[in-house]
Amino acid sequence: MSKSDNRSVLPWSFGHQRFGNDELPDHLLKISNYHALAAISESNSTDARRWLNSAVHAGSAIEILAKFLLAKENPTLILDMKKASDVSLLHTIGRSDVGDTDDAMNLQTRGPDSCFKLIAAIWGSTKVKEGCARRVLNARNAAVHLGLLDRAQLQDALVEFADVMTEMLRLAGLDESGFWKSSRAVVDQLSSARSLHIRLKIKLAESERYAVTLGPVDEEAVRLDLRRATDPAVVEEMMPNSSVIMRMRCPVCTRVGRTYYSTSESAPEEDFDGPLMVQTVASPVGFRCVTCNLELNLGELKQLNLAGDFELDAREATDDEIAMYDAHVADMYAQNRIDFERGR
Repeated sequence: MSKSDNRSVLPWSFGHQRFGNDELPDHLLKISNYHALAAISESNSTDARRWLNSAVHAGSAIEILAKFLLAKENPTLILDMKKASDVSLLHTIGRSDVGDTDDAMNLQTRGPDSCFKLIAAIWGSTKVKEGCARRVLNARNAAVHLGLLDRAQLQDALVEFADVMTEMLRLAGLDESGFWKSSRAVVDQLSSARSLHIRLKIKLAESERYAVTLGPVDEEAVRLDLRRATDPAVVEEMMPNSSVIMRMRCPVCTRVGRTYYSTSESAPEEDFDGPLMVQTVASPVGFRCVTCNLELNLGELKQLNLAGDFELDAREATDDEIAMYDAHVADMYAQNRIDFERGR
């Protein structure tokens, strides 16, 4: 049978499968979900190259979810009507028996800005904030076309990304927890961190304005300074609750600043076949740069992905510590058993 006689050709393809218009929205939702979870996962890396991936995934997630909303109404809405060919129009109504079955590779679809304008026209301009979406897309474009993105820009984009995705998921009537799965807590933190992030942007901008007056950075001097031990004069200027100082490059002026840490001891832990050990752990409290006057608290360090615990020395646990730990574990086990039997 010739192609023109076969009206059963399915218009869309992915992997080794073809599917029809009724399955297109579900496909777009799954792909948006993939990009959204990858955006969160990649943002947790300490490798700045993976932050580029995070921005690309975030931008792709919101664009494809926007097209999911439109395709649910009608697949033709995803087309750029100024550029769409007749074959493309036929393709989106399921008539892939006309023209080239590979036309989906060349469909002229709406750009993200056009998608959000149409969403505003259908559901109301207050439902999804176009300005927030544009900031996410700007970060994606910077990552794709220039490979440039600093942590503050990524964090700014992720805060907007969380808000835009939440608005669209609610507009679609979808279960947010099911969409985000184990990343839900991170997304909630991003949404609640908006006011903190605004303050951080102001703080970084103030230090940046001063930093540009300092002239070029002496990289050799910075390297030497990073290797130096902390001098006693600085120890007297400790941040509250801190007891350890580590030198670190300032995220604004790139000179040497200092990160302040508090210390705590872990519960007794087995050291291979040796005795139980208690590990001293340093946890960040804040950061201070005396060059550009930048000062960051723990929440701001986390937003810039600069906060991280590290282990210091370890010692052998005492008999009292082991006994207290064993009693604590026994209490936890007993409580878990009670909860299980109650069906919690």
